[in-house]
Amino acid sequence: MREIISVTTANDHQVDVCPGYPAYTPTPDKWIQAQEPSGSCAPALQPAVKAGTEIRSDWGSGVSNQEAIGPRAHPEGSPAASASSIRYLTGTASRTRPRLTTPVLRRVSPRQPLELRAITVNKKKIYPWYFVVAPLLLYVALFVLPSLIGVGYSFTDWSSYSDEISFVGWENFTEVFSPKRDYLDAILNTLWFTVVSTVIKTALALLFAVLLSKGVRALNLHRSILYLPAVLSVLIVGIVFTAILDPSNGLINEALRAVGLGGLAQRWLVDPSLAMWSVIAVDVWRGMGYIMTILLVGILSISPTYNEAAEIDGASTWQRFRHVTLPLLRPTLAVTIVLNVLYGLKVFDIVYVLTNGGPGHRTEVLYTAVFQEFSSGRYAVGTALSTVMLVIMLIVGVFMIRTLTRNEVQE
Repeated sequence: MREIISVTTANDHQVDVCPGYPAYTPTPDKWIQAQEPSGSCAPALQPAVKAGTEIRSDWGSGVSNQEAIGPRAHPEGSPAASASSIRYLTGTASRTRPRLTTPVLRRVSPRQPLELRAITVNKKKIYPWYFVVAPLLLYVALFVLPSLIGVGYSFTDWSSYSDEISFVGWENFTEVFSPKRDYLDAILNTLWFTVVSTVIKTALALLFAVLLSKGVRALNLHRSILYLPAVLSVLIVGIVFTAILDPSNGLINEALRAVGLGGLAQRWLVDPSLAMWSVIAVDVWRGMGYIMTILLVGILSISPTYNEAAEIDGASTWQRFRHVTLPLLRPTLAVTIVLNVLYGLKVFDIVYVLTNGGPGHRTEVLYTAVFQEFSSGRYAVGTALSTVMLVIMLIVGVFMIRTLTRNEVQE
């Protein structure tokens, strides 16, 4: 039994073409009329398709060397204008490994032949291997080699106090994990910052992405306002919020005092119990819009037919979100969570600008500690700290990607 290749015109007219059978006959009024080929795949009478209309295949036909060539325009009723004037060169049709085809029907002039060609895109084409050589060399030179050299230096006594470099084994790592130093606190602060900021940013970004996906006036304006902080410089954000959160004459405390709530005024960046939360709040304000944009794109890419079908079945708004939108959004959520986690693990700029690790190392993160070590000339300890964070990032990144992409729902 032969397969039927179904094609759809630009105005949504559907035409079935049976490979191996003549399907079209040109007529003087520049229209192509589908015929009824005999055999097991004979379709019903199809609507007319105007010459010059671009048509596309609903699925790759898998027919090798597919090409249809029409005759020159002849008067109506002439033998040359019969259906047998168009031929198909077919091979074995298969749906398992389809090819992408874009048939285009055109007439160059009234006296030139009608022509229907199937442009086939070979998805299995292998590009030359040397295309990746230049990017790979740059990646190795600018990332792999410096990382390996840094790991090597972490096992030495490299510092600005001596011109000689000696191998000291695990001594630097022993110092990093020693309870007598503050490095463990910096690692724990980094992990705490990462977890809390990732959860809050993802939750708020998902909420705003759902709210701004449809049904809101001035939609693009609201999206732009929420995304705007992401394009601001971290230095500018830090300076502005340092002034806003100033305990003496900061905007927040002054506003609280003005409305009679002076008792709620706090030392936002000075109080050890509030400093880390203040830094996290500023980071969430700055980064939430970027995550929201990614999630918004993921939501808009979900076909509305799923929600429409669930609504017809009586599902509530929450049920549609939980059982339709959220499962289909899981791959996008995985990407945003991984981006948030990797950013949180290597955070430096916002902490350095707002508190510089203070007060009393309460907001010290790993890379502010690395900065302090390099500033004091203890290069080997700084590279040891960087090596520890590199290992943590690799482990967390691989684990999260495997966990979050497991059992993804495919549309």
